[in-house]
Amino acid sequence: MSAVPQRRTPFLREAPTTPAQSSRIAATTLGETGGDFLAQTLHLGYTGGAILIAAVMIAELLV
Repeated sequence: MSAVPQRRTPFLREAPTTPAQSSRIAATTLGETGGDFLAQTLHLGYTGGAILIAAVMIAELLV
């Protein structure tokens, strides 16, 4: 009986392949870090941080 060769999966199979994917990962990471900073370090809480981030986003869209 001969051994059937197994397919090896690449180590970095889920690595981002395009700049858009990389920027999406960076935006998510920075958003999470900024949200944690506002909610926990500045003691605004989840609701206060969400309101502040929403206000900044709306201000950026209007300018």
